[in-house]
Amino acid sequence: MSNQKGKVFILSNLVVILAVMLALWPAGQSFGSGDNSNGPRKGGCEFPGMEMIFSRLDLSVAQKRDIALILKAHREEASALFSNLITTRKNLFNAVHAPEYTEAYVRQAAHEAAVWEIDLTVLRAQVISEIRNVLTPEQKDEVAERQAQYGDKIQDRVEECFQRLDTWVETHAAIAAK
Repeated sequence: MSNQKGKVFILSNLVVILAVMLALWPAGQSFGSGDNSNGPRKGGCEFPGMEMIFSRLDLSVAQKRDIALILKAHREEASALFSNLITTRKNLFNAVHAPEYTEAYVRQAAHEAAVWEIDLTVLRAQVISEIRNVLTPEQKDEVAERQAQYGDKIQDRVEECFQRLDTWVETHAAIAAK
């Protein structure tokens, strides 16, 4: 796999993972009590994108209620999609790590996982669109600013991972050549 294709693959997987986490945010979360809760407490699953919505946007009680209702309305569908994605990702893992390499088997498993990833990403886009309709113009600007920063962070992390991998490969390839 070329370096560029590898980066795109990792970045797309990170995006899918984030999509899954954001789509399923209510699952397993622990919330504070009362109307002053701004989101998950320590000890629950931490999803930075959703946490940002709750903590940095200074949502009104009505906005929190509306967003909770949006998430609740999509929870069952997201859960079903996520369940199918988990199953197909396990199959993909098994195909990649099978004792005998079979390209057709790997491609089929990857295709099946991609179908569920696409459906989950579409649902995520729908949910995000509905949530945006609840936000004020100022809150929408804050979200756009955070998204730009987050995109840069993902790119930096992917590049850092590849630099470390390249260093390891070069170190050990040099040892093998001696």
